Amino acid sequence: MTDTQINSCTGCAEPQHPVAAPSAAQWLLPPSLVEVERLVGVLLASWQPGAPHGNRRGSHRTPFDAPLMLTPVDESSGQPCGPACTVQGKNISRQGLSFVHDTPLPHRNVHLSLDLPDASRTTLLLRLNWCRFTREGVYESGGKFLRAIAAEFTPPPNVNPA
Repeated sequence: MTDTQINSCTGCAEPQHPVAAPSAAQWLLPPSLVEVERLVGVLLASWQPGAPHGNRRGSHRTPFDAPLMLTPVDESSGQPCGPACTVQGKNISRQGLSFVHDTPLPHRNVHLSLDLPDASRTTLLLRLNWCRFTREGVYESGGKFLRAIAAEFTPPPNVNPA
């Protein structure tokens, strides 16, 4: 078997395109994390890779300057619990994402909604791991992708800039 398979894809103008075969590590991941890796892989493939950063991360970070929508999620219920806000992407990797925002974010879990290159929108559950206030007067935060959210999820209509 080769490293690349041809799979049909829905929503594409082309009926088929090459897709990398799942790695041995992907077979060990829960299905929701495999879906997150697939979605982020599509996103990363559409952006030109940046220069590698010296870090302890398990995967390469790529600059990701795109608007994102965050919706706070209650940790106990897993349900959205506040108004959505718009933030600006900074870097993305297969495991997580960092972004810039104007106000502190009080929740650890958020739904992250973003547009994919095929003009579709996806939503991922992101666990925020860090936040810092920069000299430029904005906050930078980052987190780990936990799982994809069902397509029926629609962020609340009242969007606030963060």
